[in-house]
Amino acid sequence: MSLGDAEHIKAFLKFAKNNPVLLDGLRQKNFEKIAAGHNGSEWRSINPDYAKNIEKFYNEYAKFNR
Repeated sequence: MSLGDAEHIKAFLKFAKNNPVLLDGLRQKNFEKIAAGHNGSEWRSINPDYAKNIEKFYNEYAKFNR
């Protein structure tokens, strides 16, 4: 992981701690809630596949943490 990656993750975690919708979505593994918490309630009009993409990448990287 590069320094830029580490800083990006730190910034995301700080953002998530102060965003109840996003934090709940992360805890519940509710990818639509994560999308709304991260990009706002209109996320579908911008990127309708956003929640599916989050779930896909979650599943892809979760296997490394087992």
